[in-house]
Amino acid sequence: MSSQAGTGMASYREVLHEHGLAEKEEWMSFSDFTQAAGRKVGRHMLSLPERPSAIFAANDVTALGVLEIAEELGYQIPDDLSLVGYDDITYASLPRIQLTTVAQPAQEMGQIAGEWLLSVIEGHRSHPLHCVLNPHLVVRCTTAPFTY
Repeated sequence: MSSQAGTGMASYREVLHEHGLAEKEEWMSFSDFTQAAGRKVGRHMLSLPERPSAIFAANDVTALGVLEIAEELGYQIPDDLSLVGYDDITYASLPRIQLTTVAQPAQEMGQIAGEWLLSVIEGHRSHPLHCVLNPHLVVRCTTAPFTY
C-alpha cells in the first residue's frame, strides 16, 4: 500500500471512529484505478451478505464501474446505494450519470506546477515543491442523505 493510500485509510478510520461507526474490513478494497476494477470491486461489495449503503471510489473512473454493476444488479442509485467518486472528470457531470464527486483545483494545480517547473529550469529552485490545495465536494444525483 502506498503512503498516500495509507493516509487515506487512516483518515477513513478516524472519521468512522469520530462518528461511532464500526470499521468493516470487507467494505474496504484496494485495486487499480480502472473502470474494470470498479466493476469487480462493486460486484464483490454488492454481493456481500451485509452490503454497504454507500461506496466512495478512489476516482471517478472506478466509480463509473461500480455504477455499471449496481445498475446491472438492479440497484437504484441513490435510493439503494450512494456513490461518490474523486476527480470530477467530464463524464461525472453528464446528465445520465450526475456522479457526486470530489473536485480537485486542477487549473490551480497546473498553474503552480508550471510556474515551479519554469523556476527549476531557470535555476531559481532546486528543492521539491510542497503545496496543499483544498478539494471540494460536488454533490450531484448519486448520493442520498446520510442516516445512521
